[in-house]
Amino acid sequence: MGGGRDKRKKHDKKLGKVSQSKLSGMAKTERKTELNLHKKKSRSSKEEDEENDIERILRALKLKDEEKKEVRVEENCGRPEPGRASCTLTTSVAKNAAYLFGGECTSEEKKSEKEGTTKTTTTKTRVFNDMYKFVPPSSSAAAGGKRCGVPTWTKINSVNSPPPRSGHCACYAKGYVYVFGGEFTSPNQEKFKHYSDFWRFDCDSNAWEQLESGPKNGGPSARSGSRCVATKSDFILFGGFYDAAEEIRYFNDCYAFDFDAKKWRVLAKGGTGSSAPSARSACHVCVSAVGGSNSSGSKKRNSKSSKKGEKGEENDGEEKEERKEEGGEERTYLYVYGGYCKHVEEPDEDTDPRDLEDFGAMERAITREDCWKLDVYGNKKWQKVKKAGLAPRARAGASSVVHLAKKRLIVFGGVVDHEIKKGDVIVSEFLQDAFTFNYNTEKWFPLTLFAEKNEKVKTEEESREEARKIAAGELDGNENFNVRLSDREKAAVRIQATFRGHRVRKAMKLYRVGGVVSELLYSPGTGEEAPKPTAKPRGRINASVCVVGNDLWLYGGIVEVGDVEVVLDDVWKLDLSAKSKWIRSEKVSERVANQLSELEMDANQPQKENNNEQETDDDSDDDDKEEEE
Repeated sequence: MGGGRDKRKKHDKKLGKVSQSKLSGMAKTERKTELNLHKKKSRSSKEEDEENDIERILRALKLKDEEKKEVRVEENCGRPEPGRASCTLTTSVAKNAAYLFGGECTSEEKKSEKEGTTKTTTTKTRVFNDMYKFVPPSSSAAAGGKRCGVPTWTKINSVNSPPPRSGHCACYAKGYVYVFGGEFTSPNQEKFKHYSDFWRFDCDSNAWEQLESGPKNGGPSARSGSRCVATKSDFILFGGFYDAAEEIRYFNDCYAFDFDAKKWRVLAKGGTGSSAPSARSACHVCVSAVGGSNSSGSKKRNSKSSKKGEKGEENDGEEKEERKEEGGEERTYLYVYGGYCKHVEEPDEDTDPRDLEDFGAMERAITREDCWKLDVYGNKKWQKVKKAGLAPRARAGASSVVHLAKKRLIVFGGVVDHEIKKGDVIVSEFLQDAFTFNYNTEKWFPLTLFAEKNEKVKTEEESREEARKIAAGELDGNENFNVRLSDREKAAVRIQATFRGHRVRKAMKLYRVGGVVSELLYSPGTGEEAPKPTAKPRGRINASVCVVGNDLWLYGGIVEVGDVEVVLDDVWKLDLSAKSKWIRSEKVSERVANQLSELEMDANQPQKENNNEQETDDDSDDDDKEEEE
């Protein structure tokens, strides 16, 4: 040890460094503080490097997964803990159940080095690869005065499971749940890994099998945010995005995987132009088969043919016209609606070069609201579908699922960002409405909700009383806005949403069904919805949905309170019968409820303080004016 110290002293003298023993007391303290800061910085940078090392994390998870020797099933384990977003909930028709796979959860962690020091908040993200079987409650389960029973959750620990991921796509076909792509995020969200692998899960044996995929095998490249559907013979995939920090790419190509031959092929190449949908991710897709002997048109022709024998030849011309339109053969169309992408804008003459150095290229988010269809097995060409009916406005992060019984696609929720104060402030509006797209008629309709018989619509006096309570601070505002309004603004918005003049009164008569007014009557930018007696899930993004039987089930998702994201874990059922209504099956957990309560309290506190200060200033100004007079 001595020789080593001597060598360090010589080295220090060459560099002109002062001996530690010759430093003054204050200098020693400063030097010690500097060394401690350097050590702390080194430790934190080392921890960050470890958190960013995705390959190391995945290797450790793979080794842990390889320790499993057999499939282990945990029945009645309860819903996933913690909640999930960007996971998939895939319905198995044969099992009358759904399978939840993957997803992610972002949480806030508060740390303090010592007592009395300020707490630092860090955001951590966990990504999952566990599989849950979701079995809805039977009608008899809703006993004891409850409107909806609690579903049964079963955790399936399989051998050879796929790596953890979120933002993947999945669909069910022929006894298997097929899963493609997705992404893995480092805990500090600094690094991402996109997958191009393709898996299927056997719903009978609970076993995973990896299939050939990737560009080498004629399949899609690595991506997440893509969407998929299943036909009788193929797994069809469209779109997605790839983000590697240095570059970000969005796709509009379309691939098909043959279930029997287990081979990929390209249905439609990506590219630019007006003859195909633009590149996008997180869109909504469904398939429709028209024409042929099994179509609804053929059934109509058969019924008309039978009637023709009774009524003569009066329907003969109409029948020939239908045969001409359908072409006598079945056609399968893939429908693509909406989506999201980021567009890199070229800097203009007014752009400061220093801004480009500090912030890089200027990106602009684009939310799509166009609709296209692809002739899958025919000419494989895209056609733009005109908006018909009452279509939803553009939104990002919405969830969608197909309701086969009524040949329709159901779209729920999403978020709309409003830029105010010339773009300096962005207000995010989380939506809780639902729309349906009938892919046979290609028309949109809002999903009308019905009230219970024992529930009443608020009268004008009740609405005004509610507005008074909001103004007095006795009631909170709408939970679906992440920016809080003042008490006066809340009251004004509530009245505005309830009373809007002659056109609204006409629309109320037109759309009032079961005592509930359609959501289309109210301005989306007001910040408050009209009072409704029906229970509804909170507005959210990246939730997972499925349809089992004639019920839509909703789980999880993300909501923002201020600038903080909260991952939800509640479960809702939407009855898709003739009179649709939401029924809450499982509330948010106590942990999530406490987190929401704390954040909303923090968000409301500064607003009330500012209002009190403003009222005090207004009073003082009035007093000054009176004195001057």
